[in-house]
Amino acid sequence: MIWKDVLIIDYFNFKRGQRLIDADIVGGDIPYISSSKEKNGRYAYISPPDFMERHENKLTIANSGSVGFFFYHPYEFVASDHATVLWPKDDSMVLNENIALFLKPIFETVKPKFNFGREISDNRIRKLMIKLPFEDENSKNPDWNYMMIQISQLKKAIDFQTIFHVPTNYAIKTENWHCFRLNNELFKIYRGTRLTKETRLFGNTPLVTAGYLNQGVASYIDPKGMEVYSNCITIDMFGNCFYRDYEFCCDDNILVLQPEFCINLKVALFIISVINLDKFKFSFGRQYRKKHVIKHVIKLPSISISGKQIPDFDYMERIITSTSYSNLLQQFEHKN
Repeated sequence: MIWKDVLIIDYFNFKRGQRLIDADIVGGDIPYISSSKEKNGRYAYISPPDFMERHENKLTIANSGSVGFFFYHPYEFVASDHATVLWPKDDSMVLNENIALFLKPIFETVKPKFNFGREISDNRIRKLMIKLPFEDENSKNPDWNYMMIQISQLKKAIDFQTIFHVPTNYAIKTENWHCFRLNNELFKIYRGTRLTKETRLFGNTPLVTAGYLNQGVASYIDPKGMEVYSNCITIDMFGNCFYRDYEFCCDDNILVLQPEFCINLKVALFIISVINLDKFKFSFGRQYRKKHVIKHVIKLPSISISGKQIPDFDYMERIITSTSYSNLLQQFEHKN
């Protein structure tokens, strides 16, 4: 077996995805792959318009945003113009997870060549080279079998933790759910404090800023002069929504939703799951700000008391308790 430096286009077909503006997105069940490095590049689940080409069992690489992140999609999907779809030219092989896992770190070696200001264009991808294994110098195609064996052996050495699926005990029907405004009906809304480097003094209080990783906790600071919150929900400028049952402070990229009701972990998880369904509407170019949260309406299960609809928090708790991983949630609650 030998390794060769090869042009990507010599062994892979490629096709850029198609532009679809947020205003034209309709919710559905088909993954819409874009330039995110999270969730296998998935931006949202949509009902694609007829002009969008559907793909299956193919690879994608992000052209912009998280440039160079590479993912495998064994399922049906569509791609935005911020992603390029790739698939092997060798018709004698069938792409699978092991081959894709082998290729991922190889393709991602191109990431240092690109950034937000230098994206992967069609012309640039035609010039990109990667290293691939071949059985010998005269082999026509890469050694796909070698790739499969290598990943298979690695998997045997990994101790995967199995989480057993427990069927949900409650059928969720949303037809009779009621619409509630986040502002006033459910929460009081506050904005975080603008900070400078000089005011970020080291301390013990989590500082929450915009971001998905580590739930947006950027550092730990002394919150002198800042509002300290606890047992609240936060939404950042990208629409990332988290529940925080601990004391924290936050910068001005964060909106704090202080509940007008008695909140707990299970109710919070239910509500943030509903709020996060609208996350696809927001991005770096269309940031989630106070003007959006004031108008933001979500549907929740409800009950009628004295002719007025109020959220059915008991039902929300039962739904979360009946999910597949509720035993882990109970362990978390016990530890805290």
